[in-house]
Amino acid sequence: MSPSRAARRFAAHGLLAALTFAGWPAAANPFADPPGSGPDDPPPDEPPPFPHPAPPLDGRPSTVRVHVGPALRLDERATAGGLFAGIDLGRRATGLRLSGTWAADGRRDAAQQYAAELWVDFAAEERLRPILGAGAGVLRLQRTTDDGVRDGATEGVAVLRLALEYLIPLEDADARAALTAIGTLPAIQGRSELGSGPTATLVASVGVGF
Repeated sequence: MSPSRAARRFAAHGLLAALTFAGWPAAANPFADPPGSGPDDPPPDEPPPFPHPAPPLDGRPSTVRVHVGPALRLDERATAGGLFAGIDLGRRATGLRLSGTWAADGRRDAAQQYAAELWVDFAAEERLRPILGAGAGVLRLQRTTDDGVRDGATEGVAVLRLALEYLIPLEDADARAALTAIGTLPAIQGRSELGSGPTATLVASVGVGF
């Protein structure tokens, strides 16, 4: 083989090798890099996180709550103002209430009512809660005549309560404000002429749990 021919063959082999090594990166990575993968490209937008559940209501649920507030008693004879006090027993959507209402119209008429009822909370996981209660109670009526003679009567009554409670946002406390309407119907009447008809009592109260 002549030297010139060998030189041409060596040059051809060198050119083929150069082309092979030059095309190696493209063959090793035939696909283009996606946008945002380079070192100078901004990071892609992150997918939105899963929605978190609603945070729990402030405070802690209690088993025993005491409610106190002013009361306005309405009946067929007069309107009397007084005091209401109640104890709720129950942690969640149902429970028992023991309550007392004391009302007086000046120095003539006075009424004391003691009741026990079962109640249902229709929105126990919400801040604003409608509540329905039903039960029975004892009503004590007193009247003083113009001559100073005092007469009294005791009767059994059926009780229906409608209330709207608001859970006050206080940390580590179960505090509530309530507007309540209590209706009563005489069920067992005494012999006295002081027997009452249907009555309604309106209450605005504040309750604290333990």
